Parts: sequence; structure tokens; C-alpha cells
Amino acid sequence: RKTSASEPESPVASWSRAPEPPTFVDALIGTVVGDKYRIERKIGEGAMGVVLAARHLGLDEDVAIKIMRPEVQGMEGTLARFAKEAKIAGPIRSERRAKVLDVGVLEPLGPFIVMEYLEGESLADLLETRLGQRRGPLSAHRVIEYVLQACEALAAAHAIGVIHRDVKPDNLFLTRHGGLETLKLLDFGISKAALTGAALGDAVGTSTLSFVMGTPLYMSPEQLRALPDIDA
Repeated sequence: RKTSASEPESPVASWSRAPEPPTFVDALIGTVVGDKYRIERKIGEGAMGVVLAARHLGLDEDVAIKIMRPEVQGMEGTLARFAKEAKIAGPIRSERRAKVLDVGVLEPLGPFIVMEYLEGESLADLLETRLGQRRGPLSAHRVIEYVLQACEALAAAHAIGVIHRDVKPDNLFLTRHGGLETLKLLDFGISKAALTGAALGDAVGTSTLSFVMGTPLYMSPEQLRALPDIDA
């Protein structure tokens, strides 16, 4: 029913949702950090960090920048683990992990990691889309190919003493190179090396592993019990 000009406007019709307050990421969009990275948009986030799409102004190419949420930067051990993540991923000799291009600390971002920009989607997003579209499970051939590529990435990490500890669909990213679908292993932030310094030459006591970190549905029994001798 149309409302005439003489009738008061319905309070229900005039109600609208209050806009959400801007976040620290919103304030970064469009800014140039480190004199060379222009922040374009947010492309992913987790409990500890946010991944931003950015443009390298000098090279005129897209990159991904991972930063820590401001509210977690003061938590014990988080800054150290974040700094170690880049050092851990860098030496892994495999095309199945995202390449690290740069690291550092910038205001107002705090510590950051610059990685290659990947076009595609996580395995978790793919599965969620298929579930929503009622398309059924992936084919056995496709699943085997993904598992083999994930194992290749893990084998390269294990070869230098890095135990990932958070292998799950969210951290397996599907992209394409030359018409071929490629799986990349992401996020070494809670790897055993990041927690202990192993493989970096600054190993500390195993007492630092006496707490549970990870995603419960994808943890081994040893990890759930926070045992210090978790291995490949």
C-alpha cells in the first residue's frame, strides 16, 4: 500500500541498520605503506591476522600482505611467532608453498609479511560452495591430486625440520599456473619451528609447547595433549 503525503511515515519502514564502525583495515585501504605498497582490499582473515591485497608501486604488480590484528600484538609470544613465520617459510624448497617476498615492521601495521599474490580459493571455500550448491563430494581423482600436492609441500617442510601443525582446508589454497591447478600450503604461524625456534638455530626448551594451539578438528591426539615431541 502506498503511503500518502499526509500520513506519517511508518517507523518500521524508516528503520535501517546502523552502519558498522570502521575497522583498522578500513583505514588502511588506499594508503601507501613502506613507501611502496598501496593497500587495495582485504582478502582474508583469521583469529590472529589479516591478509590484504596490495600493489607494489615500484614493480607494478600485485602482492599479498599479512599483518597481525592490533588486539593480539600485545599477547605473549605472538610477535615472536609472527616474525619466525617468514623465516620458516622462506627456506622451504617447494612450489607448493606461498613465496615470501619481504618482511619488516611498518607503522601503523606493525610486523608484516609480503607474499606472492595468489588467484584462486582455499579448499575450505571450494568445499563450502559445493555444499551450498548440493554438488556432492569431489571426485576421487581430484582428491588424490590435492592430497599428493599437500604431501609434497609437507615433505619439503619436514626435510628442514618444520612441522606445520595446522594442516586444514583453510590453509590449502588452490590456484592455477599455466592451465594446471596447483595447491599451496599456507600459514606456518603455529608450526613447531615457530614455537620453539627449531630449524632457525635458536631452539628453546620444550616447555614452550606445553599448551594447546591449532584447530581441534584437524589435530592429532599428540597435539591435543600438547606433547612436546610432535613429529612428522
